[in-house]
Amino acid sequence: MATGRQTKTPTKNDGEGTMFVFLHKALTTINALALPKKFPKLKSVCEETIDHIKYKREFLLKTEKERAHSQVDQVASMDVEKLDEVAGAIVPALVLACETKQPRILETAIDCLHKLMMYGYIRGEAEEPESGRKIMALIVEALNTYYDFPEESVQLQILKSLLTAVASNVCDIHKTTLMLAIRTCYNISLTTKYQIALATAKGTLGQMLNIVFQRLEKPPPNPVGSKDSAEDRQKLAATDCFVIFRALCILSNKDLTAGQYGPDSIEMKSKQLSLSLLLSVLEEAGPVFRTSEALANRANKKYLCPSICTNGTSSVPVVFKLSLSIFLTLISHFKTHLKEEMGICFTLIFLRILKSGNSTIQQKGMVLQVLLKICRNPQTLVDMFVNYDCSLAYDDIYKRMVEDVSNIAKGTASANASNATQELAIKTLGLECLVTIVKSMVEWTKDLWKQGDGSNPLPDIDIDDPNHTGAITPGDHSDDHHDLNSTPVTNGKEAHHTEGQNGETPENNGNNMYETPVKRGHNKKSSQAGLSTDVELTPNMALEKKKKIKETIDTGVSKFNRGDKKWKDYLVERHILEDKPEAVAKFFMEYNHLLDKEHLGDFIGKPEPFNQATLHAFVELCDFSGQHIDIAIRNFLLLFLLPKIAQRIDAMLLEFGSRYIQCNPDTVFANADAAYVFAFSIVVLATDLHSPAIDPSRKMTLDQWKAVNKGQNDGGDIPDAYQHEVYARIAAKPFAMPGSGVDGAQIELGASVAAPSLTSGLTGSLNPKQKELKWIFESRQMATRVQTMLTQKRKLNAVYIHTTDVTPVRSMFEESWGAILAAFSFLLQSSDDTKIVQMCLLGFKCGIRVSSLFDMEHVRGTFVNSLAQFTNLSNINEIKPKNIESIKTLMIIAKSEGDYLSISWREVLQCISKLELLHLIGKANSSALEPDPTTGYSPSSGAGLSLSVPNSSSPVGATGAAGMPRRPRDQFTDINTSKIVKEIEEIAIDKIFVSSMKLSSNAIVEFVECLCEVALEEIKSDPPRMFSLQKIVEIAYYNMDRIRIVWTRIWAILGPFFVRVGRNENQIVFTNAIDSLRQLATKFLEKEELKNYHFQKDFLKPFELIMTKNPNVDSRELIINCVKDIVTRMYKNIKSGWKSIFAVYAISAADTNEGILNGGFQMMEKIKSDYFELIIGPEDEERPSVVPEGGVENKLNFFVEFVNCWVAFGRNKISSQISMKALDNLLFCTNALISGKIKKRLYVSNNSNSSSSSSSASNNNPQIDIEFWFPVLTGFSEIISHPNYVVRTQALEILFKTIFANYGRYFSQQVWNLVFRGVILPIFIGVRVGAGEVAPVMIEREWIVATCESAVEKLVDLWQQYYDEIWFLMDEILCLLNSFILQPHQANLSQIGCEGLKRMLRNARGWKPIMWNNAVVIMLEYLLQKTFPREVFEYDPKSGFTPSPSPLSISSTTHLISSTNPPSTSSNSSSSSNTANNNHTKRWDISVLARPENNHLNNFSTDSSSSDPNRNNNNNNSNSSNNNTDTVDVELLDERFEVDAFKHKLLRSTPAETRFSFDIATNKCRVHLELISIVSSLFLSHFQHVTSDSRSLLLASILSSYRSSHQANNDLTIRQSLGPTQPDVMNLVIEIEVESMMCYLNVVFGRGGGGVEEKEWMGIVEEVLEDYEKTGLHSASNYSGRKVPIVVCILGNVLGWEDEKFYRHLNRLYEHFTVLMLGDCREIRQALPPIFLRVAKMYFLKN
Repeated sequence: MATGRQTKTPTKNDGEGTMFVFLHKALTTINALALPKKFPKLKSVCEETIDHIKYKREFLLKTEKERAHSQVDQVASMDVEKLDEVAGAIVPALVLACETKQPRILETAIDCLHKLMMYGYIRGEAEEPESGRKIMALIVEALNTYYDFPEESVQLQILKSLLTAVASNVCDIHKTTLMLAIRTCYNISLTTKYQIALATAKGTLGQMLNIVFQRLEKPPPNPVGSKDSAEDRQKLAATDCFVIFRALCILSNKDLTAGQYGPDSIEMKSKQLSLSLLLSVLEEAGPVFRTSEALANRANKKYLCPSICTNGTSSVPVVFKLSLSIFLTLISHFKTHLKEEMGICFTLIFLRILKSGNSTIQQKGMVLQVLLKICRNPQTLVDMFVNYDCSLAYDDIYKRMVEDVSNIAKGTASANASNATQELAIKTLGLECLVTIVKSMVEWTKDLWKQGDGSNPLPDIDIDDPNHTGAITPGDHSDDHHDLNSTPVTNGKEAHHTEGQNGETPENNGNNMYETPVKRGHNKKSSQAGLSTDVELTPNMALEKKKKIKETIDTGVSKFNRGDKKWKDYLVERHILEDKPEAVAKFFMEYNHLLDKEHLGDFIGKPEPFNQATLHAFVELCDFSGQHIDIAIRNFLLLFLLPKIAQRIDAMLLEFGSRYIQCNPDTVFANADAAYVFAFSIVVLATDLHSPAIDPSRKMTLDQWKAVNKGQNDGGDIPDAYQHEVYARIAAKPFAMPGSGVDGAQIELGASVAAPSLTSGLTGSLNPKQKELKWIFESRQMATRVQTMLTQKRKLNAVYIHTTDVTPVRSMFEESWGAILAAFSFLLQSSDDTKIVQMCLLGFKCGIRVSSLFDMEHVRGTFVNSLAQFTNLSNINEIKPKNIESIKTLMIIAKSEGDYLSISWREVLQCISKLELLHLIGKANSSALEPDPTTGYSPSSGAGLSLSVPNSSSPVGATGAAGMPRRPRDQFTDINTSKIVKEIEEIAIDKIFVSSMKLSSNAIVEFVECLCEVALEEIKSDPPRMFSLQKIVEIAYYNMDRIRIVWTRIWAILGPFFVRVGRNENQIVFTNAIDSLRQLATKFLEKEELKNYHFQKDFLKPFELIMTKNPNVDSRELIINCVKDIVTRMYKNIKSGWKSIFAVYAISAADTNEGILNGGFQMMEKIKSDYFELIIGPEDEERPSVVPEGGVENKLNFFVEFVNCWVAFGRNKISSQISMKALDNLLFCTNALISGKIKKRLYVSNNSNSSSSSSSASNNNPQIDIEFWFPVLTGFSEIISHPNYVVRTQALEILFKTIFANYGRYFSQQVWNLVFRGVILPIFIGVRVGAGEVAPVMIEREWIVATCESAVEKLVDLWQQYYDEIWFLMDEILCLLNSFILQPHQANLSQIGCEGLKRMLRNARGWKPIMWNNAVVIMLEYLLQKTFPREVFEYDPKSGFTPSPSPLSISSTTHLISSTNPPSTSSNSSSSSNTANNNHTKRWDISVLARPENNHLNNFSTDSSSSDPNRNNNNNNSNSSNNNTDTVDVELLDERFEVDAFKHKLLRSTPAETRFSFDIATNKCRVHLELISIVSSLFLSHFQHVTSDSRSLLLASILSSYRSSHQANNDLTIRQSLGPTQPDVMNLVIEIEVESMMCYLNVVFGRGGGGVEEKEWMGIVEEVLEDYEKTGLHSASNYSGRKVPIVVCILGNVLGWEDEKFYRHLNRLYEHFTVLMLGDCREIRQALPPIFLRVAKMYFLKN
């Protein structure tokens, strides 16, 4: 600071008495300069002061010496009073010198004061002796007087002195003096004309404020002589800070008039200076300031926030920018205390500026810059979302911010840009904000991210400052790099003439969350009593729950505002609201700022009880205490819009009147009715006074209104003064519209201001002047609203939450990803600017990462899909640099985000596929050569993979490289393709596939799945491409070393893929697929398979499936060759893979192509000869210590599959030679089993029969293990059905003659049981029919005659051979024969059944009686019933045959089923009804028959207990010749041959009868005759085994056949209708009659009556003789002749009786003899003479 007239400043190094000399010289100079006539008093005072300092010289010298040894600003600790006395003498003289206003005098005086203060000679507590005022106050007041002194040097001296006064701890100025010092500097900075003085003043102000506010953080020590405590000093410092801060806020908030907006205006300078000082104070605020209740909370809320509201809408750029910077500082340092205020300013000012079409582009740009700084701090961004967007009490700030910024970036929001440069700049800035938001999300979630290779997947892009750290820097006021001011908008002074007025914008619907015009008479807790969920949720509540509740409430509010009547049900169902009027009323009050006021008024005004109760509860929540009634009604009507129905308005005002009286019991109103009437009168008055429809001359006056109210106060009048006040307020200000937040006067004034703007139409058509006017109107409106919100007490528990959780990021991204993606996509699509493209791509990277981290599948897919579209690979002609950058970005994402892409890999791989195609084209262009026409693959083999690929792709021909259709190429195509090839090397593609090895387990599975989908799309192209198919092979190879669980999941996708591709009709496709599968199989089989695993089988399964489903012969032949190659090369490593290999060859055995059949057979021969030892497992294999339940456990043995394969070859229908060889190979397998070659490698289950095992071991017999025998035996069984006679005969011979005959003795009962059901019965599956099943109409006769008959014979012989082991199968065999016999439409089959039954009975030895009586007899009885052709006798020539009864519902008239006795012509026949009172009394009752099973193995099975192998574990090696009856289990015997059980089996084995015909009738008759013959043989050979009851039962059946046939033969109608047309049938019926009676007679005559009483059978004999006498005695008919043998038989047997018996019956028979003698039959007459001779002899002897 240069001043030529300044006295030399004393220092500690000066000589003795420096201060004395300085003061003496300064006073002497002033005295000399003062003119005697003009300043006589000054000269007098100076002289006195000089004398005084001379007097105090010793004191000054002593003080100076003490100072020399202490700090500069400290005085001696002694003689304080003397020091104050010196100051009191000197300072008045210097102050008086200042009053001269002479520059030299003034400058010298001020300099002297400065030295005194600087060196501590003036204490803050020192007082002036005369006036008693403090000396420092006098000094500051004197200096303040000359702040506008025109000399720059004086101003500089003043600034220096004031700074010293503030900084000095000795001067210690506070409160008013401090404020005056600061104000002086403040005024100098506003008024000085000198730049140096201006800069010094501003710097001095900054230092002063810094000193003052630093004392708040760290109070200085007490000055000498002060007795204040540290606490007092702290309070004093806080008071100083508060006063200064408040003063600055007031100065900054001062309204400006129209002429004060210029840059040279003092008022404007003051506003800017105060804002800048506030900004510096806030930026430098320490921890005490930030936590001080008075400063951080009260001062900021009461003084600073209104200033921000006022200046935050200013159209002056500097003011607006300072306001934004202050707001940014508050967010950074004071957000904990200003949660609600920040929300108000954010939503109602800054975000609205972005959205407004009237704000300038500079304002939008500065707001975006502030938002950008906010978004750079992840903590601030996340906290903003948690505190506002997740709180029910606040609007969504984050969501609105993102949407508004997105609109700015897209250009959909009006930016008011005057040129393209400004528009681009503002869009870029908006885009930068969005990118910064997603970058902050990534930064916040970085702990979740797993770096695979340690690289940084998101490199920073220089979108602003490359060295920027991301922290908020509120003090950064430098101009942004965007050119927002290249063409500034001119702001004329006349545009500000309405500044400070208030108004309402049409854009604001008044539904703002911060409006609460009515004071609540309840606290927060009580206000939520009716809600199911707290409105203000605690910080500890889960974020997702908070957000969900808020979204639910928002949806309910939206429904309410749309007029949806189900809004309440929606909230009630979600437990947000209780279905009670009180709860609904509290909801209306709490969310009044969100609700549509018209719908609210309509709801509470409805007359329904619920609505009226809600209205009452709603009014009860209002607090009108201490309010005049017009104010109360004004506030009340701000909550809703009055309905248009008078009755509803009346109800509402009634409730209001009642509530008003409750809140104001001491009011002027007598009762609630008076308040109601007066309130209604107020509403009428407001409408009358302010309605534009009423003529002003007719508006209601005060007297008229008083007249209306006269006598309405319970008969009295309302005081005139009260009415006058109400009338004045109503007249001055109309009622505000609900939700507007401003009164009617403001609306009126605002409308008048805005009128010129609104008449111009849309904002886009307004000129700059009109836009400026409209913005002024809108800014006032915003400021007024915010001021209103800030002054209201919402009583919110505004606790600011500082979160450290990453969970909010998911919700943040869910809320904003749509707007963010829209902006990125729009700009990337519309702009080619490099910086914009880079930022958009960075945004895509960050967005994909965030969505991947939180597994937001849909969002991630949308981002990836959008980015893939911007690659533009489908339109190569229009490729631009940004598309190439998009391709690079997509590939970077594929490498860095691979673990999280999930199904989004599909889009990535599709782009890679297209990119590879372009590489092929580019290579072809660059080399001028077409790709190899013999291969469909790209020239590169891919990352060094050595897998060979067949040269089987389609030729290029009319197509381009790699299957791309040829088309005329243009120059752009070639250029763009070359660019892509140059920019993106092929190795970059390979790296993506190679890096698949680093993917996580789940990611690799998803990657493979997507790659398969892309490969299928390539294959569908014309011609097909093989790129992705090749990559699948590579991927499988790369990941083959993964753990088996993961590899199994991978192969679960690849396996079906290869099957699908292998079935493709295109030869190129399936050839490549199958060969690729072969390569992978070869590689996979190189790895050893662990025990008890089957990965190889699953890996080779696709060969089997392709073989089955592919109709192409070449494909199947290729598979055979591939499998052959695999077996030949890898046979040593194959384990579980043998299963699939044998399955493939088994399928080839059924192939119709002879080449495939021969190829498979030859390979099987090779396997048998070379690899059989590998198939059955190693001999030295360790046995497990614990055998699993269920039997054999040997995972390395594939003998069963080997056998099944030979069975398949044996069944082939093309080559009988191969079938015969297959039989030989099956016999080879049998020999291997017998020899123990297979057995010794097997582990026998603990469930095996121990006794059998020991027995076998002792006899060195092979152990029969059904697990391995069964496939061999069933194989032979299946081949027996071969169409070739030689093949099936050979199979039958081997099965029965070789295996069963030689090795059957080793079979246990359990094995025999399974063999019978699984091996023997299936042989007859084509002819064996169960209950209810219709028998086959046509069966190959050759098979029946040549094979079936032989099989039945061998079965019967086998059963007889091993009778001791398989006796329990007798009932099953009988049922099988029953099934054959009861198929009369197959004569040969029925005959086979009968012959089998004969053979079985003929060779019967050792049978138990129960077998004869409960099985054989029952079966014969049943067959006799079923085979009798009774349908013939029901034949009607006109209608045909009557439907025969079901085999399961036999007619009750039938003898075998009926519970009655058989009919008899003899009167004594009934006597035999009780002769069979035993088990046979239970006839064929349908109730014993269960519904038949469909399983052919169970059609003839018994209960599980009947076939329990444990019942007989005897493995006796003796054959059937050894009839050891002890081997039969009596209990099992009784159970299997129980009568009802056997009947049940017979019924189940009975086929359903087919439509009857005469051929069937003929066959039935023949079968019936065979059965009669069998019965005769039974009585002849095994009479002794049949009980009397059984004989009677059979004879009754025989007799029934006789009677039925006899009745038919004697029926004239039947004989006339069938005799001429069906002679064979009638002859057979006659034969049945004859044979049945002959059988009966042979038994009763030859076996002593056969168990039938003599009286009974004699009646039958007489009946037969009488019948012949009547019909055949003289008849020459065939029928009569056929009956002659019967008569002859009777005569012959009678002749053979002993004499006693002959004589006893002679009286009954003699008459018949004589009659027969008269007949014409010679045979009879020849038989009679011996009888007559014997009669004569007997007669003569008697006599």
